[in-house]
Amino acid sequence: ASLLRQPTLVIRGETSNTFTAESEKAFKKANPSASFAVVKNAGHLVPQEQPDETGRIIADFLKSNT
Repeated sequence: ASLLRQPTLVIRGETSNTFTAESEKAFKKANPSASFAVVKNAGHLVPQEQPDETGRIIADFLKSNT
């Protein structure tokens, strides 16, 4: 069972050294119902590095979870 009970979106930058692909795998295992997005050309500060893409991902998530 997932540790999270609410719809959850995790966005990570493709080149993030903080939240790596390995971290994502572990989070997915613990929270299989969570949604994940990997943003290209972004590191740890995804909203600052790719604000338009981040906004699109969040808007799509909210539309599908309301």
